[in-house]
Amino acid sequence: MSRWLYRFYAFTQALSRLQEAALSPLISELEKEGLCHRFEFTLELAWKVVKDYLEFAGYAFPLGSPRQVLITAGQAGLLQDVEAWLQLLALRNRLAHLYEKALLEEAVEMIRQKALPLFRQLQRQLAHEAPGSPSG
Repeated sequence: MSRWLYRFYAFTQALSRLQEAALSPLISELEKEGLCHRFEFTLELAWKVVKDYLEFAGYAFPLGSPRQVLITAGQAGLLQDVEAWLQLLALRNRLAHLYEKALLEEAVEMIRQKALPLFRQLQRQLAHEAPGSPSG
């Protein structure tokens, strides 16, 4: 199995767990922090599967920072809204300061409203490239 497919399946599982948390009513701060943590590792897998897929398609990344990978993915037509993806990276970086209650509420909303749709779109697009799919 190629590396991007292995990472894609891990991303799909992480997204499923993120959706489970995001779609349930979150009552406590602990539950909201758990959602943020699931977001962080789902985003990590998302940019890495994008990198792996682009490398499989012939792109080269000398350093491969998340930002550079997402910009290249936009240029390659894999991601449609690169600016939104960069906002998710910025949110991930801000979550290091999760002790700020206002940030916690903002993060939960952004995960539900922006991250989930972007992750689902990426999952659908890569699923079409996977062996065994109608177009893969």
